[in-house]
Amino acid sequence: MVLSPEDRDHLVALALRDSGKDAAVITGLTPTATRPGEHAVTVGGYLGRLGLPSGRSLDIACRFPDLDPVEVLRVALSLPAPLPLSDTASGAAALVPDVIAATFCRHVETLASRGLEKNYSHRVNIGPPYPGKLRPDLHLRRFAGRADRLVTEMKLLTLDTPPNRAILRALLLLRQLPLNPDVQQRLRRLLPAFATVSSSRMNVREVSGLQLTALTLQYQQVLALAAVVVAGSSLGPWNEICRATHSCSTCRLPGSAMSPPRSN
Repeated sequence: MVLSPEDRDHLVALALRDSGKDAAVITGLTPTATRPGEHAVTVGGYLGRLGLPSGRSLDIACRFPDLDPVEVLRVALSLPAPLPLSDTASGAAALVPDVIAATFCRHVETLASRGLEKNYSHRVNIGPPYPGKLRPDLHLRRFAGRADRLVTEMKLLTLDTPPNRAILRALLLLRQLPLNPDVQQRLRRLLPAFATVSSSRMNVREVSGLQLTALTLQYQQVLALAAVVVAGSSLGPWNEICRATHSCSTCRLPGSAMSPPRSN
């Protein structure tokens, strides 16, 4: 198409304005070597007539030869639009507890794959085979120095640490909720990783108040989610409603914010 300088500048401005956009009127303008002022115009996803500054117009035809654009526009713009009274297709949607539980699972799975935090615990043994080192002070205090008894103390590397107990607390709370089956399965798969961690009824202040070290900074996100779960389990009167109306194992929680009723 042979273009005047003003028409060319107008199309170039349109191409630069819509560069990188899906909905573009003009996507390219390339000079040809056949005639002076002739350009190959590449159009976007629009059709119709585009006015140019010189008074000429650029007609953009439909890419589909069997489609009548006038009929398409007439049907699309006709008002009022038909509203059939048929049933609307719907499916299961993720609720807020599902989203929180899925995010919690993702972070805990990452931690479990890297290795959970371990720490040394001290254990006092008063019976055979007496592992560890001798503790004469405890021997005298407990058995008055009897020759037939010993007291030893040993260090054990254990997963039973406060951050792991907080994660297990949130994990057990989420296991009691009527969540999406996929999320429930992911929660079940995480339980064996905490088999040696003791369960505790930590409250939200204890969970959010845990001090992290340089070795446990990776726990920051998952402990924040655990605090949300523990805090949500103690808000609202839902468990009082359940307790007064029926005995529901899935609703037997300290509260309701994380245990809304799920309708089928």
